Amino acid sequence: MQIRRNALVLIGVLLLGSAFLVVSRPRWSPLLLGRFLFTCRDEVNQEMPSRGGEYVARVYERDCGATTRFSTYLELRAPRPWLFGAKTQEVFVQENRCTIGLTWTGDTLQVAYPQSCGKVFRRIDSWSGIHVKFKTNPPW
Repeated sequence: MQIRRNALVLIGVLLLGSAFLVVSRPRWSPLLLGRFLFTCRDEVNQEMPSRGGEYVARVYERDCGATTRFSTYLELRAPRPWLFGAKTQEVFVQENRCTIGLTWTGDTLQVAYPQSCGKVFRRIDSWSGIHVKFKTNPPW
């Protein structure tokens, strides 16, 4: 009887801990939902804050293992993502490892990317008061 009660307490603690991590660290949720063998790894290549420091443009590569290609992501986010309710939006996704140029001009982010690098899966031109202008260029 004591062993069964201890097991139930342990299960309850694990469930509460998992729920806390899913809420506080959404990028960890695949680990907690049984997909730990298929998680992806993100490597930040570049971060550039806006002139007023209100947002940060962040370029990173996502590696999901040997059976998938790398992808290059551009994300806009609040400068302190650890605060509860921080805003984040992926505004650009391109297959393969690509070099992306970023320039802030007021509330406009100018993005230069090589069209020959790979297929573009996402291009969002405006988000949360920020305008994003895209232009293609030859690879560096």
